[in-house]
Amino acid sequence: MCYFLSVQVKVRICILSVYDILVINYFFGVRPFLLLLAKCIIMYSISRLGRIRLVWLAFLAFMLSDISSLTSYYKWKYLNISSIYRYTIANGFFELSLLSFALDKIHWRTTHHPRNNVTSDNLQTQELSSGVGNDEEREPNFLDLVFYVFHLPKFNHGPFYPFKKFHFEVMSCFKAATYTVNIWDIVKKLLRFMLWALFLEFQLHYFYYSQLGFSEDILEQMSLPAVMAAGYWQGQMFMVKYVCFYGISGQLLRFDGVIPFSNPRCISWVYSYTDMWRYFDVGLYEFVKMYIYIPIGGSKCGYIGQLVSSAISFFFIFMWHGFYLNLFYWCLGNFITVSLERLGQEFMKHSALGIQLQSKLSPAWQLRLLAIVLAPVYVVSCWGIFFFFFDIDVTLVIIKKMTASWLSMFLEMVVITSAMHNALDISMRKQAEKEIQRVD
Repeated sequence: MCYFLSVQVKVRICILSVYDILVINYFFGVRPFLLLLAKCIIMYSISRLGRIRLVWLAFLAFMLSDISSLTSYYKWKYLNISSIYRYTIANGFFELSLLSFALDKIHWRTTHHPRNNVTSDNLQTQELSSGVGNDEEREPNFLDLVFYVFHLPKFNHGPFYPFKKFHFEVMSCFKAATYTVNIWDIVKKLLRFMLWALFLEFQLHYFYYSQLGFSEDILEQMSLPAVMAAGYWQGQMFMVKYVCFYGISGQLLRFDGVIPFSNPRCISWVYSYTDMWRYFDVGLYEFVKMYIYIPIGGSKCGYIGQLVSSAISFFFIFMWHGFYLNLFYWCLGNFITVSLERLGQEFMKHSALGIQLQSKLSPAWQLRLLAIVLAPVYVVSCWGIFFFFFDIDVTLVIIKKMTASWLSMFLEMVVITSAMHNALDISMRKQAEKEIQRVD
């Protein structure tokens, strides 16, 4: 609407920001909004100092305050139960956006004004370049921050978009001479995601697998296939939920010129938990990679350096999700899984036995061997994700059932090896299709 009324870019940003703020005030109230605004002012003020360590300290202080008893008290005082859940999720993505803005602002000041009073820790910002482009005409200001963090399509349920990507694409769209967004394509995809949301609502109303995950007594009485099916279904519906959340948000963001990340990949054919982290929540993966993994050292520091970078990254994910013990086990399981996968890759690439196996075995047998090796690693990763879906006691019941006898474990390995083989085959076919499209 602002485009067709020929409203200037700055005025358009102000109008959209006011609208976003009014809607957030309507759903959460004035006091929760003022708390978020106070965080904005604090982070913006710190970013102007140009000190990365202070930015991170402020971010950690925000996360610690979120789990304090005082914050919990005020949540229950000013919000109802459903609003508390939505506010908690929105606040998590909100704080990621604050950190992204502050670090990208410092990076802008470092690259555009290198002779300013820049402290030694600012040199780390050289690692924050995301490849989006550094041709911004001016330094990001407070209005840019407010528009970015309160932008309604991504405020409630995410996903996270780096400030540099968001700002560059929105400004490119707002300054364009013609409005090139394909509105009909957006409407079609929105209808598709809404149909999936209706399906999700329908099955939650008539099927009670979620409740099974909180009842140890019922799980104790269920057979092993039924327990594993409940865990599998929980994972599938979690994936569909975030496809709806991120899909609807992504399509609404397209109206402002933002190119959405890909939707969460179906977990049925993801054989590697490295790929699970890379393709399920692309926004969170980009955040961890840009602002934590690469600045620490990442893949440039050898295998041990990668382990340390991964450990710090997963510890951050644990803190951001809420410091709960079951989440610690979830992150620990994922760290172990990703580390084992990386160790296997290093073994196949650099060890004499790995090189010999690749030279002697046919591609088909390499695929079978990889499926056999991946199966037990995948089981460990499933146990980790069960800690995320359910509480600790329920997950221990599931693990106990899965390891009750050698026969049951053997049958599980047979089934999961077949699933890994199928997932590897699908992945290879999709990769081949991409190569063909690239050649064409």
